[in-house]
Amino acid sequence: MHTDRPILDRRAVLRAFGVGVAGLAVGGASACADNSDGSGATTQQAETFKAQAAVSHATALVHAAPLHIAAQLGYYRDEKLDIEHISFPGGTQTIRGMEGAIGFGMPSSLGVLTAYEKGRKELRIIACEFNAASIDFITPANSKIKTINDLRGAKIAVSSPGSNSDYFARTAVTKAGLTVGKDVQVVPAGEAPDAWTAASKGVVDVAWCASPLLDKLTLGGEARTVWRSREYMPSWVDTCFAVRKEFLDANRDALKRWVGAVGKAIDLISSDPDKASQAYATAVNLAPEAAKAALTSWPSGTWSLKINRAGLEANVKAGLELKQLKSEAPLDEIIVPDFVSS
Repeated sequence: MHTDRPILDRRAVLRAFGVGVAGLAVGGASACADNSDGSGATTQQAETFKAQAAVSHATALVHAAPLHIAAQLGYYRDEKLDIEHISFPGGTQTIRGMEGAIGFGMPSSLGVLTAYEKGRKELRIIACEFNAASIDFITPANSKIKTINDLRGAKIAVSSPGSNSDYFARTAVTKAGLTVGKDVQVVPAGEAPDAWTAASKGVVDVAWCASPLLDKLTLGGEARTVWRSREYMPSWVDTCFAVRKEFLDANRDALKRWVGAVGKAIDLISSDPDKASQAYATAVNLAPEAAKAALTSWPSGTWSLKINRAGLEANVKAGLELKQLKSEAPLDEIIVPDFVSS
């Protein structure tokens, strides 16, 4: 079984799931079961791991596609997993979603690093996931803004402060010789569909976006891409699999199975993109051609669970440049190096 639920705010999460991991029915790891066949022999059998995972933009962004594919094609079921993806609008909000009983998820990598510096020393990265800068910035097709040099006086919609979209908006504006707050306004707007709605109605001039919504809008002729974040950051880790250490210690075997199921979905994107695209399209109610474009328009190595040290170091550099980080993040303390086999 698998479901997606929309964003819950922090208080709602803590109300709904605010019990400690030690006493938690959610996330029960493997246990012994007596499957005696009459001969006196017993076998070890893992119980179904039932839990909620905090996922940045669960249905709006392509990062989460392997999770949906794993659920849709039964890879979760095969690994005795019952995972509910709970969507948060990126940045620190996804990290906050991992408080209480929701002990793991798929946040932005930069979000993990900034949260760790601000005191959440229990956070660990067990795998990378989407190893590219995925954010594009778009305007309605009839907009007068055609390049980054046309931004003076514009309002740019990002998801939330501290998010990948916030970082890449500020980076592009700065490299264009403009100043945020003076020449250009950067405003939080939430999920990509909300940012696009604001742009299409003229509330803002430019909206952050990413696949698959990006593919749907550009293929349909509604939107035009002004700039791509990967033009500014060729080495990058957008999203990772993160967990609170306490939750990891209590549920290591189950989390291994989760990473394994998602890894199988990632392999399918490469080996059978048509099958993967159909599963993704069905899961998020998307046209198959847009789903396939969303999954396959990335450089080799984008989809990988292996720890991408260079990409994470680029996250650190970005955080320092924009003063989201005050000092070098201690990656050796945050990364769990042996969780994903090389």
